[in-house]
Amino acid sequence: MKFYFAFSLLQVVICMHQRNTFCQVEWRELEWRKALTNHQAEIRINFPDACTEHSNKPWHMPSSLSIFGIQNAVILPETGLVLNSTKAYTFGKWYWERQAEWEQNVTHTPKALVGPRISLLEIWIDSFSHIVFNSLPKISLICSMLQHDDHLRVLVVNSIQKHLIALVCPESAGRSDVITKPLSSSLIFVPFYTPADLKMGLSIPNSLSPLGKYSSANCVGGIGTVLYLTRKEKKRRPVVNEEDVVESIKSVFGEGRVEILQTSTWETDAPKFANARVIIGPHGGALANMVFAGKGAVVVEFISSNGIQERPCYFGLARALNFSYMHVEPKAFDFYGPMEIQTNKLISVMEHAKKLAEQNC
Repeated sequence: MKFYFAFSLLQVVICMHQRNTFCQVEWRELEWRKALTNHQAEIRINFPDACTEHSNKPWHMPSSLSIFGIQNAVILPETGLVLNSTKAYTFGKWYWERQAEWEQNVTHTPKALVGPRISLLEIWIDSFSHIVFNSLPKISLICSMLQHDDHLRVLVVNSIQKHLIALVCPESAGRSDVITKPLSSSLIFVPFYTPADLKMGLSIPNSLSPLGKYSSANCVGGIGTVLYLTRKEKKRRPVVNEEDVVESIKSVFGEGRVEILQTSTWETDAPKFANARVIIGPHGGALANMVFAGKGAVVVEFISSNGIQERPCYFGLARALNFSYMHVEPKAFDFYGPMEIQTNKLISVMEHAKKLAEQNC
């Protein structure tokens, strides 16, 4: 059995190796036809070795997106590990390697063999934030596969992922299947970035279009709405001096432009982010809502950049959306406890954010 896929649009990234320079996405018309027979096949979209610098530290971005086709395979719902009679395919990812060890003496015998599928399953992908920064840039890059093959379907972990990827790639609507038990397929595609040891959330810069509609109406007074995401009611990462923080933000942007938001669900929060030009808040899932902002938004995150405390997932998401990103280093920071923000440092960052917001309006 052979499967043919024609690709007419592929994204090729041109990255300038300069400090604080975004990688640019360039669309090129390409004709790419791939025949898959009984052998494994890999489709690879190569990018220059993208390196970006933040807080004086170089972070390597993905150098390629591989789409690996595995014949006569079984996929497991826990982590998205794919196996066949030959081996378990881990692609150097630690979570798939761990799952492969557990599955060494387990035999999976799903009842039905379905047609070709592409998997968006990964570890922790059941939460809104992980779906946004892990799945959405990928579905944006591989949407052309769905455009050119009506028989290809997408495997997802839940209805939230199903809905969100359809916002980015409308071709996936009605063609996504929630997987809750092992599934056997004649062909499973697994998309993954290389190198394998990338930090969580880092993806191709400027690879994802913001879901919010940019409007000059959002730039009232040359800035627009400034959204502060409070974690006041949370046990993890609340800001202990939040009143001072909010007053500092207002002193830069003005009283009437700053809105304090206690996030609820992404469906109810999305319209509020659509009107935001500057998004400020502590590290946490609420920042994933930046995907609903419009073109040219500015993101300021309260997070440590010190060694083991590094979690650049929202930096990566902001870069994927081509947003300006800055961070404020907390005076005291713990992922599982409160944090304190020095207002003098905050005001300096806010003044920079204001200039960027004015430029982007």
